[in-house]
Amino acid sequence: MFGRFATNSFISPMEISTLNGTNGFVINGIVANDNSGRAANRAGDVNGDGVDDIIIGAHWAEPGERNEAGQIYVIYSRPATNLFASTLELSSLNGVDGFVINGLTSGWAGFSVSGAGDVNSDGNDDVVTADSTLSMNKAGGGYVIFGRSANNLITVVFELASLNETNGFVIVSIDANDKSGLSTSGVGDVNNDGTDDVIIGAPLANPGGRDNAGQSYVIYMVDLQLILSQLYRNSILSLGLMALPLKELLLMAA
Repeated sequence: MFGRFATNSFISPMEISTLNGTNGFVINGIVANDNSGRAANRAGDVNGDGVDDIIIGAHWAEPGERNEAGQIYVIYSRPATNLFASTLELSSLNGVDGFVINGLTSGWAGFSVSGAGDVNSDGNDDVVTADSTLSMNKAGGGYVIFGRSANNLITVVFELASLNETNGFVIVSIDANDKSGLSTSGVGDVNNDGTDDVIIGAPLANPGGRDNAGQSYVIYMVDLQLILSQLYRNSILSLGLMALPLKELLLMAA
């Protein structure tokens, strides 16, 4: 639903069935049981057009018949002079009005989704999503995908398997079965260094031997490109992706 000024406030109750394109719109999922909309959030201005965008997760989607790999949809929002119709089909995303992110097998990509802010300081907002089974020991982790400006938009489909230091990166958690990434979000510029930061939750972590006490990791994205380059040179890889082990990342960024 589109927000309104106080002089034109909503009537309570607001019936979702009345959305008509001028007061908001409906976004339809693609395949039965994908669970599209289980996670939905503000993405920030991913394509640099001055309008904030939308991110939606469908963690049970199976792109390429990859079991429960999950999909994420980034929808480029529009100004008031060019609004969407009353209904938007996610299957219609074409790279101009948004794009699809495909997860890895059994990864549940899209279980949590969020804008990350501009973590690489290129002027475009980035997005973060999760994979609670990432790495061989199912420690879990998250993916950060860099936004792009209008003259270099992501094509219709982006594969998480294609992440490298130029288009994003993977953060792999610390201990087996932590389920890191069940919650992920951008948190703004926490340490006031001019770069937006990220938080990742690991609800089944066992700090100090306390079973399932959970941990949350705030990651400063300071000198991100330097960190990525160092890790790339050292060939610190996981599942063939450009990966940042969380323990090392926290030490390097300290």
